[in-house]
Amino acid sequence: MRTLGWIVLLSALCLPASSRARSGFSVSLFGGLSLTPPLPLRIVQEGEPDLQLQARWATESFQYPFYYDVRVGYSREKLGWELEMLHDKLVLKNLPPEVQLFRVSHGYNRITANQLWNPGPVLARFGLGVVIAHPENVVRGEPLPTGGFFGLDFYLSGVTAQIAAERCFFIVSGFFAAPEIKLTASWARVPVARGYADVPCLALHLLVGLGYDWAQ
Repeated sequence: MRTLGWIVLLSALCLPASSRARSGFSVSLFGGLSLTPPLPLRIVQEGEPDLQLQARWATESFQYPFYYDVRVGYSREKLGWELEMLHDKLVLKNLPPEVQLFRVSHGYNRITANQLWNPGPVLARFGLGVVIAHPENVVRGEPLPTGGFFGLDFYLSGVTAQIAAERCFFIVSGFFAAPEIKLTASWARVPVARGYADVPCLALHLLVGLGYDWAQ
């Protein structure tokens, strides 16, 4: 599935497309998947020795809650601005004996303000923002207590940056389809019982979406 997705994306990026650039206000919804290499994970718990490991993550993009990306933007001539939320997941696969569960599965959510360069069908995107995380974990038999914003277990956890390339195919009456390849670099600190965990994430994303452009 993942290999097929990369083949489809790269083929789409090479197809001829309309020379029309994005203009005016636009909204779009994307789906897709992400690929995350092993990175260091550090878990600190009061009164216990720190846990450090090279974390191997699964993203489970096609399992609920699904991977998705929402954007609202405005473009004029060759420049644009955008607000984006990318809902990703991290599930720790190589659990050490001290950790019974460790996942950020209702969102390793990246919220970014983006600058767009939009000379034609290929759109470049650069963004900076924050990570809003929804962790679920059990460390040394102690589950994470309820907390976060309004007791909903969402936490302002870290920072993120992205670069991306998108190919825009206008369909009819302002509707467009777009494949995109994206690289994100993020760092987050999420709570655990009596402590915290540092969760960096470098990810390569494959996305395909639909949107609408209110051209001026």
